[in-house]
Amino acid sequence: MLFNATYAQTETEKSALEKAKIAEDNQDYEEALKWFKKANSINPKNGSIYYDIAWCQNELARYAEVIRTAEAGVAVAPTVNLYNEYAYALYMLERYSEAIEKYKKAQAINNEDKNTIKGMADSYFSMKDYKNAEVYYRKCLELGKDSKIANYKIGYIMNENKNYQKAIDYELAALKLDNDYAEAYNELAYAYSRLNQKSKALDSYLKAHNLNPKSALYAANVADMYYGESEVKNLDKAIEYYKKSLAIDNKSAVSNFNIGWVLNEKQNYTEAKPYLYKAVELDPTYADAWIELGWIDYSEGNYAAAEADYLKALQYNAKSELARYYLGQVYIKQKKNSNAQKMLDELKSMNSAYADKLKAKM
Repeated sequence: MLFNATYAQTETEKSALEKAKIAEDNQDYEEALKWFKKANSINPKNGSIYYDIAWCQNELARYAEVIRTAEAGVAVAPTVNLYNEYAYALYMLERYSEAIEKYKKAQAINNEDKNTIKGMADSYFSMKDYKNAEVYYRKCLELGKDSKIANYKIGYIMNENKNYQKAIDYELAALKLDNDYAEAYNELAYAYSRLNQKSKALDSYLKAHNLNPKSALYAANVADMYYGESEVKNLDKAIEYYKKSLAIDNKSAVSNFNIGWVLNEKQNYTEAKPYLYKAVELDPTYADAWIELGWIDYSEGNYAAAEADYLKALQYNAKSELARYYLGQVYIKQKKNSNAQKMLDELKSMNSAYADKLKAKM
């Protein structure tokens, strides 16, 4: 009678596991999780089921649940796969040091497990411990694990270390494995730019943007090249790409300022003003944006407003010669001669080239 009961229980566990595997194969992880839990309740000493449960929970982004499952599971059967799932959940919760601790537990069982090595690399990378991250990404390359990503990440680290030629080599290796790898083009572009290969940098930034046009960063990177690099300078193109970036994410004070600056240069003050106001809304300490707003108000004869703008600029950048020069001109228009003289005296004390320019206007 005891034998028959045990046999029936085994069959019930087996049936639950079969249903779980079918659901898992159909990518119905909620259903799979239900049946894995059922099997676990029947036989809590089957260590492999804890891994299956944790895997499903990770797929469903239930990371706190993974931790509870893994804690119970390693007490029954501490396996590499279970520790990897445990560590991954901690990683996704941005608890990187704890993730590394669990990956090391997995590594103690199998020093060559590819998922463990990759997890260690990613955890160190996220902690910005690039020295250790590089060690483990190189192990990924040795083991043939995610070579594309490993090359990209080592290239990123080379850029961080200002070793730009090596960064180029690794990003090109990543692109050889996947010619549509937007992130690699973005890092490649940065390395080219730092080596003053501006045309190649722009080409790579454009490839990154074209592959991922929904990235505000990639569009802004293209715009920055057109805006600030003389070799490829094209202010109309800069505005085009800054607007693309801001249409995705209007949280960049710099992009808003740069559009405003270009429009000011074109004397398109009405269109420039909203961008400059957005820049100081996002960053109230943005002295250059206050200067550009001051220039608009000055040009439109709003001298009181211009004065306030330039005083804001000086509040946030007390060393600004340009703000003093423009503010001096405002004071001249307002016939505040003593204030204008003060600006002139300060420019002289700074040995500024603007001193003679301001004096000529007095």
